[in-house]
Amino acid sequence: TPNIYNKNDDEHGSKDGFLTKLFSNIPLLKGLPSFSLEYILPTDYDVGIGLAFAYTNIWMDDTKVRAATQGADPAYATPLLRMASHFYMFSASLHPFGVPRPDDLDIFMGFGVSRVESTLRYGIRKDPTIHEYASITKTELSGSSGTMPFRRMGIASGGDSFGFMLEFLFPGKNEIIDNPFATNTIIDSTVYDSTYNDHGGALPSKVGMPGGITRISWTYSF
Repeated sequence: TPNIYNKNDDEHGSKDGFLTKLFSNIPLLKGLPSFSLEYILPTDYDVGIGLAFAYTNIWMDDTKVRAATQGADPAYATPLLRMASHFYMFSASLHPFGVPRPDDLDIFMGFGVSRVESTLRYGIRKDPTIHEYASITKTELSGSSGTMPFRRMGIASGGDSFGFMLEFLFPGKNEIIDNPFATNTIIDSTVYDSTYNDHGGALPSKVGMPGGITRISWTYSF
């Protein structure tokens, strides 16, 4: 997949977590493609209960995020960040209209927990405003893992076998990713703070993943 290709091209492999390193041995793919398996149980109360395992991954490049949020700032305006995250998710969901039937619209909501394994290439780009400290781009690599609760909701529809699903995952506030800049600013910490640390004060040792993840899937029922 493009995310796996980007991660491998950026040489994150040495910091992969246990599961990610294990699945990177898959021939050709060099990692798991995004997928999910779900079993929906009928109940005596006209609702369905779904139990699911899913895997997905994301790739974040700070230059693309900056272009979308801050416009045409120069590349050296912020530290370099390229992060790959892998989510191994278990969840339980409520299907209020019962077990889905062909040609019906299924709505679901639930909760889950995910093991998250992340690798991060971080550093300081060549910066003409602090040339004495950043005459060339300098990077390091770090890895971290943790457990993240999340909420899940979505809709699905399909025929006898094939269908379509749109789901939204909302991570909890757990701080699960190590912030390597908290212990290694690459350049002199005073220069780093004056150049990049707009908020002032000590840098957090860990950060969370606020926001949401959207998954769009083709489904097959059997």
